[in-house]
Amino acid sequence: MLKFHIMRFNPADPASVPHLQTYELEQTMGMTLFIALNEIREQLDPSLAFDFVCRAGICGSCGMVVNGRPGLACRTLTQDLPAEISLAPLPAFELIADLSVNTGKWMRGMSERLEPWVHSLGQEADLSRLA
Repeated sequence: MLKFHIMRFNPADPASVPHLQTYELEQTMGMTLFIALNEIREQLDPSLAFDFVCRAGICGSCGMVVNGRPGLACRTLTQDLPAEISLAPLPAFELIADLSVNTGKWMRGMSERLEPWVHSLGQEADLSRLA
């Protein structure tokens, strides 16, 4: 049996105060934190907020603090953690609710600083070569 202590807080709700809420789940073979969080949301608490996109450890959207260290929920196996697991949102980002943070502002800022797009040398691109 796993015990999850999850930071709960919704800054958009004036009545909400930051607190830890505990959930218990039976561990299954190959369970990741992502799977556990989905089970908690589906079976125990549909109000739990967390993020995911790719489920493959590529996008980083499921990043959170796991037992005091940053990690990805989709890549972290519960079998590699102790029976009591604490989860909190990443502290460097704007909190949306619970474990959900706004990574969009950071990604946009990083994109604008790095400019990861093709830069032309003042010439129009010849798109006919692509056909």
